[in-house]
Amino acid sequence: MTPLMPKSRKPKRPTHIIGHAQTEWNRVVRMLDELGVLEIADQHTIELYCEAYSDWRIAKEKCDKTGIALVSQSKDKVEVRRNPFFAAKLEASDRCVKLLQELRLTPRSRNRKQEAQLDRNSDDEKQTIMLGGESMILKFSRAER
Repeated sequence: MTPLMPKSRKPKRPTHIIGHAQTEWNRVVRMLDELGVLEIADQHTIELYCEAYSDWRIAKEKCDKTGIALVSQSKDKVEVRRNPFFAAKLEASDRCVKLLQELRLTPRSRNRKQEAQLDRNSDDEKQTIMLGGESMILKFSRAER
């Protein structure tokens, strides 16, 4: 019996993904599909990434308007404190980077994948077996081992 395969590898965008998150969803799904690594199982990771991206964009827009520090002034003193939107922007940025790594969309995560592929290829190329004092070079893939 052949297992049922989904008609499409493309995950469906959840209806609550709107605004900045929707624009990023469309961009990331298209990019992953063009790279040939899009899987329906990535839906929740893409969803979390797009929500983090939207949070980052909103916090960034607020920081752009108000600055990274807030100044309040009373009669006798001036108080400077960190803008809470700046902290939110940093936290959302950290979430974005972690999720982009999970989706293999950072240079480092792509390099790790390429390095792993090179390691597999070198294992598959040639292996020498000594038989009765003579060398035989055998070539076979991992699947045949």
